[in-house]
Amino acid sequence: MEPSRIRQLFLNLGHAFDHLFMLIFPTVVLAMVPEFGSSYSEMLPLSLGGFIMFGACSLPAGWLADRWSRRGMMVVFFIGIGGASIVTGLAGSTVQVGIGLTLIGVFAAIYHPVGISMLVSGRDKVGRVLGVNGVYGNFGVALAALIAGALAYWINWRAAFLIPGAIAIAVGIAFAIMVTPTPQAPQRSARTDRVAISRNTLLRVFAILTVSTSCGGIIFNATTVSMPKLFDERLAALTQTTLGIGVLVSLIYAFAAIAQLLVARPAAGPETGAAIALRWAQTGSHWSRNIPTSFVGTQG
Repeated sequence: MEPSRIRQLFLNLGHAFDHLFMLIFPTVVLAMVPEFGSSYSEMLPLSLGGFIMFGACSLPAGWLADRWSRRGMMVVFFIGIGGASIVTGLAGSTVQVGIGLTLIGVFAAIYHPVGISMLVSGRDKVGRVLGVNGVYGNFGVALAALIAGALAYWINWRAAFLIPGAIAIAVGIAFAIMVTPTPQAPQRSARTDRVAISRNTLLRVFAILTVSTSCGGIIFNATTVSMPKLFDERLAALTQTTLGIGVLVSLIYAFAAIAQLLVARPAAGPETGAAIALRWAQTGSHWSRNIPTSFVGTQG
């Protein structure tokens, strides 16, 4: 396999891991409640620190990548998020769980500003590349509930953090070995065929995309965090196990993931409006996910 394809595969897997680790807890918390002797409404806010760090740490992550190494930061991402997951799985108190989830958020913040920039570096047509990358991210969302629910049901809730964490560390080591450093892409000469866009138009586009991605991020986070508990309460006639809940949630997001590819094809042109919007959706919506939606659906 060509080195560029190997790098793209690892970066796509990174997007899946990024969302998977952020969403293990909303499903696993259903199995954690009895062990810690706390209610669901008391346990769920433990993820708040992770969601805040997921947004707040993206700026320093991008700054470090520009001044140090994007490849090095991705190695830190894989090994760090895996290690943080293992720390969470070994937690013996709610305070330790909260610390572990916060560390997951810190390392998860690395991916979007670093991984996406590596993915599109030196490419003219980024629409389809980002679309495929988005599918990996959405399948990470879908698999989070399935993997977490299955491991919590078949083993225990700790395995839902420990096993994916060990896999992420192994992938990080493989990334460090198989993905060699690449020279920074040279600056492209200014294109003469670009359409002149006024400053006011750019500001309007920026405002529209900011509002839309922020609203999308809030809806995304509120839905993914609350859906396992919602299914646990409202679909008790279908399933009463974390495995069953994980399967139902995963099916919903697996269907939703296909939409990313449908958007990617018309965005495959060089810097079309759709491509710009897709890039914003990929790299900007995570900013809104530091909204404290951990308190959504915390009754019961």
